[in-house]
Amino acid sequence: NLVAFEVIASFVLSWCQGWYEYFPHPPVNVLTCVENLLNHYDNKLLQHLTNCDVSAKVYCWPLLYTVFSEVLSAKEWMILMDHVLSNHPGYLLCLVVVYLNCSRQVLLNCTE
Repeated sequence: NLVAFEVIASFVLSWCQGWYEYFPHPPVNVLTCVENLLNHYDNKLLQHLTNCDVSAKVYCWPLLYTVFSEVLSAKEWMILMDHVLSNHPGYLLCLVVVYLNCSRQVLLNCTE
């Protein structure tokens, strides 16, 4: 049990810094970082989401606060966490942009 606590504490302290500054609301600074990354790598998708009134609170925050556990199988999630824990904390934010890019065509087809 102590190892599990240490892993969770390490994850929260390293990868979730600043997430609780705006509690109970999502961390605006983190969402802005993801939005800026999306703007840089896929401006067309960001513009489409913005035109549909979809904010980072909707397309980004659920992925982050569940750490992708709601969109991946258990096996995929464990592989993802191996990569997350062995990379820079900013890696998690880049993963959101990559996930959105993988879902790009579906998102661009949405009109509401």
